[in-house]
Amino acid sequence: MVHNAVPALEDLCLVCLESLVSSFSLHTAKQIIKLVPDMVEELGGLKESAPGTERPETDYTFDRQDLLQHTVDQFGGWVMSHIVWYLEDRVFNAVLVGLDRATRIHKASWTRTTDNRIFTK
Repeated sequence: MVHNAVPALEDLCLVCLESLVSSFSLHTAKQIIKLVPDMVEELGGLKESAPGTERPETDYTFDRQDLLQHTVDQFGGWVMSHIVWYLEDRVFNAVLVGLDRATRIHKASWTRTTDNRIFTK
């Protein structure tokens, strides 16, 4: 009889957590952009921009930042409320891997014409 190696349930759950964090990050970013319009859109395109921020994508509102912070706090609280204390390090690493995957997926969608200044503030 041949015994196949089976991953532990804990390892499977951590892989699923990585995927969950990655998809949640990408989905949340898209939703926040939809929910909170750019300042230029709010003012009907009449805003004067500072040098180096001539493109509308570079406008960033504090409303987006507040909404994102609230969403991240809620999600982090939910994840941590389901984790036992001795797995916090492994969960932390899984969350970082998920965020890294989301960042790589997002960056892979960039083209030569993507204004990267809005991601390096």
